[in-house]
Parts: sequence; structure tokens; C-alpha cells
Amino acid sequence: MRFMEPSMMTSGLQTIYDLAGLKLGGFNFLEPQFLPPQFMAATRYSREVITNWQPRFVLLRDILIVVWGINLINWVLLGGALRQLCVPRRTIGLISVPITPLVHDDPDHLFGNSLYFFIFGWLILLRGIPDFLIITLVIALVDSLGTWIFAEPRPNFGASGIVYGYFSFLLFSSFFDRDIISLLLAIVVILLDWAMLRRLFVNSPNTSLEGHMFGFFGGILAIFLLPTLRAALIS
Repeated sequence: MRFMEPSMMTSGLQTIYDLAGLKLGGFNFLEPQFLPPQFMAATRYSREVITNWQPRFVLLRDILIVVWGINLINWVLLGGALRQLCVPRRTIGLISVPITPLVHDDPDHLFGNSLYFFIFGWLILLRGIPDFLIITLVIALVDSLGTWIFAEPRPNFGASGIVYGYFSFLLFSSFFDRDIISLLLAIVVILLDWAMLRRLFVNSPNTSLEGHMFGFFGGILAIFLLPTLRAALIS
């Protein structure tokens, strides 16, 4: 069941965009000719998905349990050795492609990313678990591969790329979903932490500029790939 019919969603979103002054240069960017056909259908946020919170909580909880478990083993038993696998452009560094988002420097680093992962992940899970898994996989691959190819040859790791991917997906998906709920989620993300855009361009010995930027780009790419990957998953 939908909260409202697609025509009502479009009408409501149109009104909000017009009031916000997003009818740029006399062109209405919500008209079909300005949007790819695959984005014309409204996103399906069902009452069942939104109100049935237990599966979303369990999924996020289990992911965080696994990530914390891996890092506790790395810190306590391995002396942080996994960090040395996450060096770009080393042959052994290819191992880091699947593990880069999992490895963290210390508990403070992991706690900060865990908090944002849970909040933004929860918002994306409003679309349903299949969409969440597709979006996360796209972001993780783009972030890890981009970092491995372009980042400085020093350990680059952490889930901040995933977090930035979630951030960009939630921020920009409303332009393509043409869905009032997507727009509201974008507003929530802005209110939660607009300063993330400023931190996106910070480069220091303790942060990975490439990791943040490729994660951010991965979130935008996921918007375009999601309809195709969702259809392939269903078929």
C-alpha cells in the first residue's frame, strides 16, 4: 500500500519544488523530457516496509556486530595488521577491495562511522532490504576500487566512504524518484549534517579524501544503476 497515489506524490513534489524556486531558467526539471524514463515511476515506499522496523534493525545490528568483531580481532589479536593490507596499488592491496570499509583505526573511528551508518542506513532501508543491499554494494565497490586506483600509497580504510555514499544517495535521489518521501528524506539528511559536504574535501593524514569522494560518487551512481539492478534481481 502506498501513502498516496503517484499523481498526488508528483503534484506535492511539484508544489514544493516550485515554492523552492527550482523551476530554473523557465524550465521545469520535473517534466518527463528532463528525466530518464526509468525514473518516471514513483518509488514504492509501502506502509509495510516503513512500519515493520524489526528486520531493518536486525540487519543493521548484525552488520555492525560483524564489523566490530573483525576490528576487535584486528586490534587485539593481530596488532592492527589488517591496515597494512589496505595500501593502494599494491598487489596484495587488492585484498583490501572487499575489506576496506570494514577496517578501522581505533574504537573512536569505528564508533563515529557506526553511528552515521546506522542512521543513514536506516533511512535507506525505508526503500526495502533489496534496495539497501544493492545501494550498499554499488557504493562499496566504487569506493574501494576508486581508492585503490587513485589514493595515495598509504593505508586507506574505514566505512566513511559508505557513509558518504548513503549521504549523496539520500540527498539527490529525490530529483529522480519524483517521490515526496525521497524529498523529505533529503531534507532530513541536510538537517542532520549538512557539514558533511564541507568535510568531503578535507584531506589530512587521518582522512582519505579519495575514500570520501569515491563513496560520494558511488551514491550518485547507485541512483542511476538501482532500477536496472533491481529489475535484474527480481527477474
